[in-house]
Amino acid sequence: LFDAENEAEAALHALETARPRWVLGQLLACAATTAVFVLRDACIPLACVEAAIEQVDLKCASLVEAVERTETADMVGVECDSSVIGAASSLIAAVAAAEGLMGRATALLSRLGDGEDAKYLAERLLAAKSVAVDDLNERRAVANVLRSYAATDGFLP
Repeated sequence: LFDAENEAEAALHALETARPRWVLGQLLACAATTAVFVLRDACIPLACVEAAIEQVDLKCASLVEAVERTETADMVGVECDSSVIGAASSLIAAVAAAEGLMGRATALLSRLGDGEDAKYLAERLLAAKSVAVDDLNERRAVANVLRSYAATDGFLP
């Protein structure tokens, strides 16, 4: 039968005898997958935000693979694997980009509203460095968003 005390002692013994680099790699992989989970949980329903989170997911998978490929060597006298460092740096950059995009999207949608026109305009504004309102659908979206925003009390400062 299952003996909780013996299993706990075995788990603690395994952690006591584990190489520090292995433990660090496992913690790094856990942190990376948790970051992806948190970003997906807080996702804003815009295609550009979802694409940024997919990039984070790809970078996370690369990091987990790099961690799994490394040997379980002791950290004393062994330089850290450059593939793990590179993958971790890429993941950090992707998470920062996704968080920044999510912050801008949240700010835009809080000012523009929840309608489809607001989402369309926010998507266009976030996807490009500069946006020209050229076609009739874009002009209609801007007009609808401004009209709905003007109807609120917060239109004028």
